[in-house]
Amino acid sequence: MEPATDGGYSMKILIADDETPAREELQFMLEELLPQADFQQAKDGLDALHRLREDDFDVVFLDIQMPGKDGLEVASKLFEQRRPPKVVFATAYSEHAVEAFRLSALDYIVKPIREDRLCQTVKRLQERWDQREGMQKLLWQRKENKLWVEASEERWVLLDYDDILYIQAQDKKVFAIADGYPPLRIRKTLKELEEAMTDDGFLRVHKGYMVNLKKVKEMSAWFSGAYTLVLESSQNSQVPLSRRFVAKFREATDW
Repeated sequence: MEPATDGGYSMKILIADDETPAREELQFMLEELLPQADFQQAKDGLDALHRLREDDFDVVFLDIQMPGKDGLEVASKLFEQRRPPKVVFATAYSEHAVEAFRLSALDYIVKPIREDRLCQTVKRLQERWDQREGMQKLLWQRKENKLWVEASEERWVLLDYDDILYIQAQDKKVFAIADGYPPLRIRKTLKELEEAMTDDGFLRVHKGYMVNLKKVKEMSAWFSGAYTLVLESSQNSQVPLSRRFVAKFREATDW
């Protein structure tokens, strides 16, 4: 099988099928086409939904006939999400194709899966991936004292640094917290943001938090050398200052 990618991709792919040999075979075929992809497997529909709630996936390959929740039920739940993954059905049943495409599936493959047919699917995935990556690179170009945040899959907002109270990493996702806004997703790691924003008044104060120092109005001792920072906001938001970062906080604030 000829790989359909140059190896520069890092898609996160979930394969959901109640038959272990079918999961393993599909992953083997996809690994040859997408050698840089990150794969996980789900043993049934309920397992798939659990994994999809716990992590972000770019693509999910779904069997249809599975115990607990079938593939169509899983797909219908996914499309309720703000940023659902692309869905490809891989099933022995051709009669569900109309329903699958009604659920906005990217593709529908009938088992046994042929190599040339899977190549077509992967090329479609790559085209969508290239479009998304190109848009994100454009949006992540640096703006002075502003940060692109994701309001929805196809809508981004340019947020002023001064509007951000703090940045939080939670469940492998990163969010900007601003007064009067819901949590706004940031498509960067906390480490990347720390490197980019430290010179602009933001400081890492915990393994999961960066704070806008201009928003800190008071602090109180917590326990074991840690503190709680109270921020100027309508809700008097609080952020932990862990003992590990106290020295940096002292240096940055002349405390």
